[in-house]
Amino acid sequence: MRYISKPQCFLLLLIVNFNASHVLAETALAPLTVYGSKVNSTEFDTPISSTSLDVGELESKGIDDLEKIVQEVPNLYYTRFSKGATAITIRGLGFADDESDSVGTSVFVDGVSVGAAVLDSLIDTEQVDVLLGPQSILYGQNSMGGVIAVKTIDPSFDEDGYVELGAASNNTRKIRAAKSISLSERTALRVVLGDESSDGYITNTKLERDDSADYSSQLMRLKLLHEDNNGGEWRVGLHHIDNKGGNDYFSGKALSDKYQSQASDTGINNTLYTLLTSEYIGDIDDNTLTVNAGVSKSEWQYWLPKSLFGGTSGFDMKTQQASVEARLQGEEQQYDWLAGVYLDHYSRQAPYTFDLSPYYLSQTHSDVTSNTQAAFAELGWLFSPSWRLAGAARLEHNQRSMDWSLKTLGGSVTYLDDVDESETVLLPQLTLSYSPSAQHYAWSKIKRGYKHSGFNIFSTNSSDAANGYDPEFANYFEVGYRYRSPNNVFEFGSTAFTTKIHDQQVIVKGNSGQTLTDNAAKSHNTGLELNGKWLINETTTIALMTGFVEAEYDDYVYEGTDYSGRQFASTPKYSIGTAISWKPNKSWALGTQVTRNARSTLYPNSEQTNSPYTLVNAQVNYYQDGWILGVYGTNLLDESWYTRGLSSSGNDYYVSAQPREVGMRARYDF
Repeated sequence: MRYISKPQCFLLLLIVNFNASHVLAETALAPLTVYGSKVNSTEFDTPISSTSLDVGELESKGIDDLEKIVQEVPNLYYTRFSKGATAITIRGLGFADDESDSVGTSVFVDGVSVGAAVLDSLIDTEQVDVLLGPQSILYGQNSMGGVIAVKTIDPSFDEDGYVELGAASNNTRKIRAAKSISLSERTALRVVLGDESSDGYITNTKLERDDSADYSSQLMRLKLLHEDNNGGEWRVGLHHIDNKGGNDYFSGKALSDKYQSQASDTGINNTLYTLLTSEYIGDIDDNTLTVNAGVSKSEWQYWLPKSLFGGTSGFDMKTQQASVEARLQGEEQQYDWLAGVYLDHYSRQAPYTFDLSPYYLSQTHSDVTSNTQAAFAELGWLFSPSWRLAGAARLEHNQRSMDWSLKTLGGSVTYLDDVDESETVLLPQLTLSYSPSAQHYAWSKIKRGYKHSGFNIFSTNSSDAANGYDPEFANYFEVGYRYRSPNNVFEFGSTAFTTKIHDQQVIVKGNSGQTLTDNAAKSHNTGLELNGKWLINETTTIALMTGFVEAEYDDYVYEGTDYSGRQFASTPKYSIGTAISWKPNKSWALGTQVTRNARSTLYPNSEQTNSPYTLVNAQVNYYQDGWILGVYGTNLLDESWYTRGLSSSGNDYYVSAQPREVGMRARYDF
């Protein structure tokens, strides 16, 4: 029985709200370095709307994958159609990155680009930086919405480590361990292992199973740190993750609301991902040289239950990527500068089978190859003690090619070879910042965003495959202000922004249900982000965040439907969140986070909707002699909402988000 309404409960929790903290009593808010800025500025003086989460906050709140950061960042959301296939949406951009040949939100691990859909784990992570808005100067293509930069924990020469066991609803079990090993005075290794399994939260009444959306995941990471005689730092990391599970997520609304399915089989959702990262940071004549290089390989097996469409539907996709970036930065008198180059090679084998034999058959296969070369630079001028003007630009060239084939009933095969797309773009940026004292920082920025052209890799006819889609460009402006009190116990930040987008890449469904990318002539997103933090006393901290965004098509018609004036899919117009951290003594920490999201529509047709919903999480942690014992709950109000929609043959299908989950953990640090 519910004694108070959800809005009343939300208002109550805004007033009485605790969020766990890993630290002892504090007397000032500690500034974080924003590693994702690539210039090692702090959260306070980075001229970007951004949010950073350090290891203490990640661990105390139980944030161990990308989905869980959405409650921490304004105007950040996610959409997914199966476990691990997470597409991050920033200000309305990136809502279907998992089904496109190009992406709107990039994810980087230790400076190397990765696929969020296959490597979304945040286990043993030192910090996550979320940069909102186009980041084209430093990150180039595929960062129109923003960038999520993940920094994993370095090896320690103190040979620290931990072992953690956990259990939660739906027979979820977690085992994690990490150990740093000192190999010499200058070299250390960190070994991280993780294993997680769950029956999932879907019950298949036809199969009489409660594990048709189960998963098991194994993670391994080796990270080497070497400090050379000249003060340089060398890092090499090997990251590997193996996910296996069922794919029984789509159901009609009535079943989805009850977390049920009547599919004829469980389907398959398996991902295998290996990433090699490397980094060098050293000094050259009082300037800092940073080199990041990486190689990755992924395999994704995605097969829907046959009863969903009445036949076989899915793919076995393989992707490889290699990249290297070198940048040099320095300062001289009132000037600071940065210059760098970037190279990237990418290939994907993307087949898709849609088999309704003997009535219909479509077996497509796309081999995509991409090569990118870029040079970028920024020059800053401190023309007075309080004012800095910085001009920057990136020159980028992208060359992409695709071989495509289609097999239909009767064995007929159509081929297209060497379909090419290329463009060379200049991306300028101008930033003006003002800092009259240590308490105030303000900035304004204007720049150009870019998302490369690409191919309709899942097209089922030669015309769509041959034409591809155009690059996406944007003119972006933001203005921001931050304040912190003289004693560093209170801070506040605000950012207003607007993005005018031309030829926005929109993921749509074709006549045969295939995924296609179309271009909307004009669109925009305009909004506001507010955040603040107040250290009330040595044990209690209040945090607030609010995001507002109008993300609409201005000129877009698809298959006779005029979408002009409609909000982008998976984009609530507002989100409001609050948290208060309270640690009464060195042994106890209590926590809860509350986020209210507005109504939104679901990708891909924008007709299926999510009503407004409130998410409440809570944790209690006990610390004693290296032990951490904790209990936690997510979605405590047991709100029902959806992460994906799908329409086929007049039927609407939904993917329900995780219902209420409660769990416990025991960790020993040594």
